[in-house]
Amino acid sequence: MDDAQFAALAERLSNAGLSGQDEATMITEFCTRVVADGLPLARAQVFIDTLHPVYGGRAFYWQAAKGATVATDYNTPTGEEEVARWHRSAFYHMIETNSAVLRRRLTREIGNEFPFLGELHSAGMTDYFAVIDRFGRGGIIGEMDGVYSSWVSDVPQGFTDGQIAAVRRLTPCLALAMNEVRNTGAHRQDPC
Repeated sequence: MDDAQFAALAERLSNAGLSGQDEATMITEFCTRVVADGLPLARAQVFIDTLHPVYGGRAFYWQAAKGATVATDYNTPTGEEEVARWHRSAFYHMIETNSAVLRRRLTREIGNEFPFLGELHSAGMTDYFAVIDRFGRGGIIGEMDGVYSSWVSDVPQGFTDGQIAAVRRLTPCLALAMNEVRNTGAHRQDPC
């Protein structure tokens, strides 16, 4: 991704956040654009806490094969199995180690470290990286301290270091746009 492509996408994200664009649409457009710019992206996930009275956060799942993003509201895991799965996740590991980025090539053995990544490998995925774009204290409204995202490739060589650097350069723009929509409540269609 060159500087002109980066600037165009950063501008789109800024405008989407300022106009209160629906987050699922924002993520779909973002993923579609980075794929058009050459990123071998097969799947993406983005998580953010919400200001909703019932749900703790929203998860967004994008898949290249479907070309769309599905949004799901969720709560903090409370069941024994849910908590155990969370504690074995890459994001939990990142929180515990205060990391902003984690990358793993997806191999048969990766499931020993992070079971979900083993599931991705079984589904034909080859490369994974996760990012936490943390907010300052004033931006934290729940248990999460920022926007959490993960990016998955299914091509044999996976992502190049340059491709990861390009997405990493853009994720703060995505986080700010999503935070703006979250704080204004523009994404909510229900009366809560």
